[in-house]
Amino acid sequence: MTLEETLSVFRKLKRHFTYFYHNLPESEFQAAVMDWHRHFVNEDYRMVNFVIDMMIETRTDNSAPKIADVKKAIRDLVQASTGEPTDEELWRILRKAAANGLYGSCEEFERLPPVLKRYCGSPSALREMAMQDEKTLDTVVHGQFLRQISGIRERQEYHDSLPEGVRDAVSRLYGRMDGERVLTAGEENERRNAVLDALGGA
Repeated sequence: MTLEETLSVFRKLKRHFTYFYHNLPESEFQAAVMDWHRHFVNEDYRMVNFVIDMMIETRTDNSAPKIADVKKAIRDLVQASTGEPTDEELWRILRKAAANGLYGSCEEFERLPPVLKRYCGSPSALREMAMQDEKTLDTVVHGQFLRQISGIRERQEYHDSLPEGVRDAVSRLYGRMDGERVLTAGEENERRNAVLDALGGA
């Protein structure tokens, strides 16, 4: 969205959620607009506007939508329209993989979608899940998963949006080398320069 479009969306919020915004000083209003613009600069104005209209129609209390609410609603719409798995669907995929994770963790890990691979980190996480009792899996582990998966989705989407050269350079800079060996200052500097070169050429 452009800054003008963000301002238009925020004025709509101010009109419809007057209880929340009526005492907002102009300086804070401008600061809030800039916050929203920073978070939605890469979103399509029509999508954001549609979500805000939907929230105006369906919200039953006086609480104004937060940035996170709008982001989640956009993500839910995209998932519904593209067939991308919801958080609960991702949990079911992970739960099924964990059921075979005691002896087949490597194979199950390789079949996971990228966002679940990022969540697990390695096949050993599936083995650990497989050793949990079902009650713990379906309560504690499930709850932890739902709290964390949105942030992991965002990191995965950000990672996927980077040019390939930048992704490779960052991976070389921050990825482990020779197991647990700590990088020398020269090696770290060389990798950092590779990232900067990739960013300059992106």
